[in-house]
Amino acid sequence: MFVVFATPFGKPATPDHYRGKSIVQAASLSHTFSYAEADLMIVSKARNSLVEVLPPDADVVWFVDADIILPQGAEVLLEYVQHPTSPVVSGLYFSRQAPHMPQVYNRAQPGPTNFAFLPVITIPDKPFHADAVGAGCLVMQMDVLRCMAEEHAKWQAQVKKWSKRWLAQRTRRGSDLRVTMAVQRALELGTSLTAHWEFLEVCGEDFYFCEQLRQYLDVRPLVVPSVECAHEITTHVTRDTFQRAIGGGLHYTGLP
Repeated sequence: MFVVFATPFGKPATPDHYRGKSIVQAASLSHTFSYAEADLMIVSKARNSLVEVLPPDADVVWFVDADIILPQGAEVLLEYVQHPTSPVVSGLYFSRQAPHMPQVYNRAQPGPTNFAFLPVITIPDKPFHADAVGAGCLVMQMDVLRCMAEEHAKWQAQVKKWSKRWLAQRTRRGSDLRVTMAVQRALELGTSLTAHWEFLEVCGEDFYFCEQLRQYLDVRPLVVPSVECAHEITTHVTRDTFQRAIGGGLHYTGLP
């Protein structure tokens, strides 16, 4: 299996970051590994640029942020991602900001809720599916990215076709020009969004990706809690950091 480590940079990575990747490689000698890195200030653009330069013959892409340290045994994610039922797999890590919430989320209500999510506070011991995860340690089959791009292109073509027909009808009827231009502009902006990552006012690029994944492929990421990454700040953010914050009186509720 050909695996590509894809890393967006907002700041230089530490030796611990590269050491974690090296440990995965050393434990997976039957696989071939390569590296793709992008140094851009906007993380969503960095992730999309990484998708564009991935080798066409790659089987799996493993997104690892520059401030994430993979733990011993992280290579188990490569086993999970080969299963047809889990083409997108995430390790567990916690946010940099106190109280360092798990970067795992479920919908606040059933069904589409316009990016209304709550963090999963109680983490199961076994792998489980979630509605959204951070992309700091995200492994996926390359076919996922390809299929998302193909489905997104179909959607763009459908919207543009409908838009052209609608605008022609409005013109024949002599409709309000301001309304027509406003709708046309909105459609142009909507169809200019990317297939994979987009940072919007209503959501970050991770939520956007997971919504695209659900909409186009009906896939939810599989979270493997045994792969517990460290999130670098001045110290490593782990489950212990989160539990200390909760124990100190910061109490939150979320979906199980």
